[in-house]
Amino acid sequence: LFLAGLPGAAAQLGLGEALQRMRLKLLAALPDQTRGDAERVSARFHLDAVSWFKGADEQALLPELAVAVWSGRRVRLRYDSWSKVVDREVDPLGVVLKAGVWYLIAAVSGGPRTYRVSSIQALEVLEDPAQPIPGFDLAAFWAKFCSDYEARMQAGSARLLATDSALRALGRESAAMALAIRNAAPPGPDGRRPVTVPIETGAEAVATLLRLGDQVEVLDPPELREAMAEAVRKLAAVYPPS
Repeated sequence: LFLAGLPGAAAQLGLGEALQRMRLKLLAALPDQTRGDAERVSARFHLDAVSWFKGADEQALLPELAVAVWSGRRVRLRYDSWSKVVDREVDPLGVVLKAGVWYLIAAVSGGPRTYRVSSIQALEVLEDPAQPIPGFDLAAFWAKFCSDYEARMQAGSARLLATDSALRALGRESAAMALAIRNAAPPGPDGRRPVTVPIETGAEAVATLLRLGDQVEVLDPPELREAMAEAVRKLAAVYPPS
């Protein structure tokens, strides 16, 4: 509790004051030496779960949603699924906090679905009891969901020639990218190293690679190489030689 009290997450759930009261009661009940250890942990360890350059998601509906999760009640929600806004009734199974973003895991037609809480436009907690999935394990489901999601998002691959500085930058993109870069071939005469890396969709791959400038060259696939060339042509039109 003193090591990772998640005060920001507790406040978003509507439990900030309850968490603080619990910490104070526990602190008062501890022996002197243990109390000192607990206070030292709080003073020397701080957890910030939000990624760089990202603010915390808007969580106005999270406390009400948490009530439905705790009490095991069905929810009617309006959800912006990117392609369209949908209305549906779901059976909450749990909530997950991932890098500052909250997700609702809920049963729909007997199977688990994932909803980003900030994309829920409206919700109503119903009186009907939620119908859980027998044997559902929230932690196991989330681990598999994350693994499958990352695999889908990096289902393609690209063969590159890249400098060491470009490889270091790419290695910070993801664990899969870092693993691929560790297997890069030795440098050629120009100092660049051939490597095959996982990539997302064409547009996202172009955005990732283009910021590395001439430190990286796409060899394959041909459509990605052409997309890079087209992006460079458009930039050249915006910034013609003076």
